[in-house]
Formats: sequence, C-alpha cells, structure tokens
Amino acid sequence: MVDQAITRWQRFRLQRLLSEGRLSETVELLRSYGVEKVGAKMLCDEGHCVAAMELLASIDEFGEAARIGLGAENYEMAARYFESSGDLVGAAQAHESAGKPESALRLYLKLGNLERVRALATAGVDSVDLLKKSASFLHENGKTGRAAKVLIKGGLMQEAGTMLEESGNLEGALKVYDSGGLTSCVAAVHEKQGDFRRAAFLLMKAGDFCEAAETLSRGGEAIQAARLFRRLGKTDEAMAVLDAVSPSAADFVEATRLTCTILEHVGNVVGALKRLEDLLERIGYSSQNEDIIYELVDLQMTAGDLGGAERTLSRAREDGMDHKVLTEQITELRRVTSELDGPGSNVDSKSASFRFPTSSRYKMASFLARGFHGELFVARDVKDDREVVLKILHTSSLPSRVARTYFRRESRAMLSLNHPNIVKVYEVGELGGRPFYTMEYVQGNNLLEHTQAGQRMPLTLLEKLSICWQICDALAHAHDLRILHRDVKLDNIMLTPEMSVKLLDFGLAKVLDENPHASQFIVGTPAYMSPEQLSGRMLDERTDIYSLGILMFRLFTGDVPFEQSKDEKRRPRTGPPPDPRQSMPNLPTELAEAIMRCLEPEPGSRFKEVREVAKLLDVVVVRWPSESGRLTP
Repeated sequence: MVDQAITRWQRFRLQRLLSEGRLSETVELLRSYGVEKVGAKMLCDEGHCVAAMELLASIDEFGEAARIGLGAENYEMAARYFESSGDLVGAAQAHESAGKPESALRLYLKLGNLERVRALATAGVDSVDLLKKSASFLHENGKTGRAAKVLIKGGLMQEAGTMLEESGNLEGALKVYDSGGLTSCVAAVHEKQGDFRRAAFLLMKAGDFCEAAETLSRGGEAIQAARLFRRLGKTDEAMAVLDAVSPSAADFVEATRLTCTILEHVGNVVGALKRLEDLLERIGYSSQNEDIIYELVDLQMTAGDLGGAERTLSRAREDGMDHKVLTEQITELRRVTSELDGPGSNVDSKSASFRFPTSSRYKMASFLARGFHGELFVARDVKDDREVVLKILHTSSLPSRVARTYFRRESRAMLSLNHPNIVKVYEVGELGGRPFYTMEYVQGNNLLEHTQAGQRMPLTLLEKLSICWQICDALAHAHDLRILHRDVKLDNIMLTPEMSVKLLDFGLAKVLDENPHASQFIVGTPAYMSPEQLSGRMLDERTDIYSLGILMFRLFTGDVPFEQSKDEKRRPRTGPPPDPRQSMPNLPTELAEAIMRCLEPEPGSRFKEVREVAKLLDVVVVRWPSESGRLTP
C-alpha cells in the first residue's frame, strides 16, 4: 500500500528520517506529500501510533485515529477522537477501558444508556454533581431505588430520602434519613404516616421541643402539646391548642382544667374561674367531679370570693356530696386565707454560716448546698460576665487527703466530658488554698421535685421517655470515656425549662482506667446502688444501668421498687426485680420489661450498655397504647 501511495524515493527519505529518530520531520514530510492516511499506517508499523493519530486528526480523520488508539491500547486518546468524530458510544467505551468512569458516565447520560448509567453511577464515581444527574436520570426512568443508592453513595442522604419519600417509599426514606442522622426528616415521615407521637418524641430527642409540640398539636394530642408549650413558656400557643378542643372531645374536661391552670399562672384568675364554672355547669356538681369542684373553690378563695366559694360548696352539697366534708373544707379554706392575708416573714439566707473564698473574679450570689465533700455557691464570674456554680472543697466530713482525691477525681472526670446533657465545667483551680471548680448554672428543677405529689403539671409519658433517653445518651458518653457516675438518681438530674436534661454531680465518679482493680469505697445513695456497689465489688458500666433502673421505676410509677428498713438499706438486694406494672398497670410492656432488666441483681443479666436501654425507649414510643400517652404517677 505504501508503494502505491508514495514513490520509492519518498519512501527512502521517510525511512531514513525515521531511522535517525527525526519523527517530527517525518510527519511534516508526509503532510507535504499529501499522504497522511498512508503515512499514518507507516508510522504505526514503525511503532509511532501517537504521531499517526495526530496526523490523521489533522485531516479530521478522527474515527480512524480513534481506532488506531484502541489497537495501541491508548484509550484516553481513542476516547477523545471518538468523541470528536461524534461516536459517543465508542468514546464512552474507550473511557471505561481507560479507567475513567466519570467521563464515560457523562457520555452515557447524553446517550440515555440506562444500563451503563446504572452500573457506573454506583462504582467509582465521586463527583457529587454527576451523581445527582445520574440519580435524576435513573429516577425519571423508573429506577428510584437505584437512584437513591447513587445519592447515598455521594453522601446525599437528605436528597435520597426525599426521592424515596416522594415516590411513596416511606419505609425506605425512614431508613435513609435515620442512617444519615436526619432526625427532623425522620420525624416528618412518621408524621406523614400518622404516627405523631413517634415524630414528636424524635424531635424532643433532637432538642426541638417547640416543633415537637407543634407536631403533637397537628396530631390531635392537644393535652400533651399544650403541656409542652406551657413548659417552654409559650402560653399563647398552649391556650390556642386547648381552645381548639371540642366540648364533645374525650379530653375536653382535662383541656379545660389545664386551661384554667395556665390562666391562673398568668394572673387571669377571673378567666380561670369562668372556665371552671362553665365546665361544672356542663358536667354537673356531682361527687365524681369532686376534684374540679375543690379546684373552683380554691380559685374563688384565691380571688377573695368567700361567698362564691360557699355557693359552690352548697351547690355540691345539694347534688349529693358529703355535708361534713364540705363544711370542713370551707373552714380550712377560711383559715388558709386568713394566714395568707397576714404579714409575711423574712427568711435569713443560709449563706451567712458558710465562708465564701475571697476572689477578685468570683463574687458570691447565694449559697446553694453543702455536698459530699464540698460547698456549692452561685457566684458571678466577673471576667466572663456570667452566673456559675462554684464548688469548693471542705475537709470537715472526710480526711483531707481522701477529700482532695475525690475532688480531683470529680473535676478531672467532668473536664473530660463534653455532652449537651452533662453539666459543663468551666475552670479548675485553687482559691485560698482550697481546690475549686466552676460549672454552668442550670435553671430549672431536679427530677425528684417533678415527681413529688401536688404537681399541677405532671410530666407526661412522652416527656418522661424523652428525659430517660437524654440520660441514657449522657451516660453513654461518660461510659465511652470509661467514666462511671456511681450516683445516678432523680436528685442528680436537672430539667431545664426547655425540657433538656443536665446530669449533675460526678463527685462519686470512677474512672475505670485508673487502677480498676483497687478496692472500692462503698459510696453512693443506698436506695439507688447496685448489689455489687453495696458489696464493694469491682464495678463496670452496669452499675449505672442498675441505678438508672431505680430512677426509671420511680419516675414512671411514683413508687420506690424496694421497701427497706434502715438496717436493710446497705445490704445487697437479691431475688427477682419488682414489676413496675404493679404500681402502674397501664405502663407499656416493653418499658416495664426494660426497667426490670435494668434491676436484675446479677450484672450479667442486665443490659450490657446503656445504649440498649435507649433503643428500647424508641420501641416503646412506637408500640405504646393510645391511652398511655397521658399516664402520670
């Protein structure tokens, strides 16, 4: 073929140039002869395939150049020339052979090649933009599941979940959102499925209590929504939810009473009176409504309306209530009112008997408490302009060396912890030769106060589950750092006005990596202590799980699981744990069983880690009976 295209002389000149390695001159000579095609073959035969391809490309013979590239396994150049020739299929295949899946995928998207897009989009492609385009293409062609996998591969969890959700695959969307930690999206899907309680619980776990209340309201859970709004200080929202409850609704009476509580709290006693009076006119002054009648009487006495209180009680007596009880009640109310009208007495501050250290930075605001080995004060941090709790060592209750050891352990443990549900430590040091540390000042009440009788706004089951889940999350963080709390109890759990948990008092904390086989001091609160803790045996995370079981038993039932005499309190408990359903029959089965498993006397029979308890709390929310949402002790 060369002989037919060029003369012998031309061929001689070309071969001479090639033999001397003068490739560029050879190519220029071929161009001058006008024999690029034949020259390209000659160059290939001599092993100069790249020069051959470039020579063909110069006369727009891209397809031929690409084929030479394939033969020489120069797939990148072959792909480029195939694309220039308009052969996108050949270009895409060449890109695949070159190990360039992203370049191939772009072309297959142009070609609409569903099979190759599906294969390449989940193998070796990292471009987020390209993954999005591929997912959109697959979705449009009915391959939504594969499209979602493509988005997941690119870390686009929200986009993947949204695609599945919009296609009607809510379960698939839930799994994607959950694996991506997109709690609000998970909650939204549960709401779409009609599971408003589950949605609200998830939002509460994520700290979005306002949206949780909105969700409960949308789901018709007026009482729970209003209570949550009320705790968040959103009185108007709480009232709006309650006002929407129909008089024919099953929870109308409860809604009205809660409305009155809110009105009284904001100072609108007259409004609360009117609501209660209207309610009793509707439901009657019979003995079955005794609590509501006395509630009205209390309000009337508060408003100074003794005549109204007497009329209410007389009306109740006419409708069959016990005359003697009513007479005693009005007598008592008159006495209480008389005392309330009397002059108040000033209470001296306890702080006068405790010495606050001299400091240019910290100024005492008030005395808080005298603890296991330190005194606690509310102080003003002048430097950072904030209120703090300052804890400083005292030596009167323990030998100085022991006290300092505990104090150092506590401050060291707390400094290593960084979790939203654990009180934060700001500074550790010495004042006046006494070790101290400062920590965040937490507004609110401890859980023990929330469980005491007479609460006007008792915690709902949903709120209690959220609280326990937050405690589990805090303990899991501590346990991950090999720190045991060793004194988990209602008193050491603060609940802020925003319904966030703060785990307090690591004064008895034990760092497991610090001499774990040393003998154990038997310290803690006996009513919450595990059998191994009472026995002074070596401890692990399961001792905190036992204490958590005691806390949960008391929180959900209002009772203590073990009745013990003074002499029995420091003896290890044996035998099967009590069933909390004996105190609260409607308690969800899964919750009761979880509490009992926490209280197993043998550590090996309990949960291995606190995260297992948290998972069961999730199950409870899904499976609880509808009527249990308003359970209170």
